[in-house]
Amino acid sequence: MPAKTYNLWVTVERATDVRGQWVAHVLDFDAVTQGNTIEHALRMAGEAAAMIAVEDLGTHRDPTDRRAPEEDWERMFAILRTAELISVAEIATREAELACVVCTFELEVHQVPQPGEPKVPVAWSGARRLSDPSMHCA
Repeated sequence: MPAKTYNLWVTVERATDVRGQWVAHVLDFDAVTQGNTIEHALRMAGEAAAMIAVEDLGTHRDPTDRRAPEEDWERMFAILRTAELISVAEIATREAELACVVCTFELEVHQVPQPGEPKVPVAWSGARRLSDPSMHCA
């Protein structure tokens, strides 16, 4: 079976309730995770998206049916209208001043499990995507 690829939008913002944490929201699958840094939150978002894709495809559901509510998408596009485009290399040095990061990454499911089969390997290109020269930051 051919690989299934998703291009996913993610917002990462400072947690309002836990000091020093970043919250990542995968809008296409409406998955929310957190991490100690922006990059950690993005890695966690990739893992969450992979688990959702494997679970949903394994039960013949479309993971994009979980899409975040429209107000979350509108908020992301509002952020993008005023955001600065910076390189990923700048994130670590500027993390203290950043309020939000919006980026995309690819999730690729190499095969879809049949019901009753064990979970399948998933590859997501988050690490490669994080080396992409640009992210939108506010």
